[in-house]
Amino acid sequence: MKKKYIAILLIILSILSLAGCNKKDKYEIEILVPAGSQEAFVYSEEEIMAIGNQITIYAGAGLSDTEVILKPVDENVETGYVAEYLTHGMPVNLDAVKGEWFKVGVAVQNNSDRGPIAVSVEVEGAEVRIAETEEKNASNEDIALLTDTFWNNVTKMVYYDFDEKIYEVTDVGKLEEIRAILTKLTYKEIENPWLEGWYLFYVYTKEKIYDLSITGQTISFDGKIYDVNEAVAQEVVNMIKND
Repeated sequence: MKKKYIAILLIILSILSLAGCNKKDKYEIEILVPAGSQEAFVYSEEEIMAIGNQITIYAGAGLSDTEVILKPVDENVETGYVAEYLTHGMPVNLDAVKGEWFKVGVAVQNNSDRGPIAVSVEVEGAEVRIAETEEKNASNEDIALLTDTFWNNVTKMVYYDFDEKIYEVTDVGKLEEIRAILTKLTYKEIENPWLEGWYLFYVYTKEKIYDLSITGQTISFDGKIYDVNEAVAQEVVNMIKND
């Protein structure tokens, strides 16, 4: 009987050991660096919380030698965190207040105007969550892109295709057709800007040039992000390429 209990105990320990082996203790965090960004640090959308008193961070895809820093999500938490040098093969250990959530920042700039670049880090000794986003309804009349005043000043739209060709529209009638496409939707303003897949336009007016980025589910214009759908983006692309 004693041998039977020992055998059962060994089986249980074996199962627990296998369960431990399957536990994920390192997470990849992607950070998107917006087009033209010259900020000292760009931060992750995902948030991390230390399991102990330290978080270990490894350089991931797209990163050259850089600096990494933690930024508390709660603005009331003291921000006495300093940047640490990060390179491949040499992870850094950062002290973190247990129970507090942080964003990971890297010192990466993006001199290109073609769109965001993606880099990543790997974190160990932390839990990970997706940042909560605030959503609110926005009427079409609130979006400068759709107002008569704005479009009366639009002189040209330029689209940079994935094949690196440049297409542009200057015809007033075609510009009005594009506007008509964009006004088909009811937009919802959101805070989470970048999703995989994007179309980059420049909208020329008499006063300035605006970036217009359309992803599979969002339009980014004049500093605000709106829920849309991909069919509208592709319709605008087709309209410009067929000019």
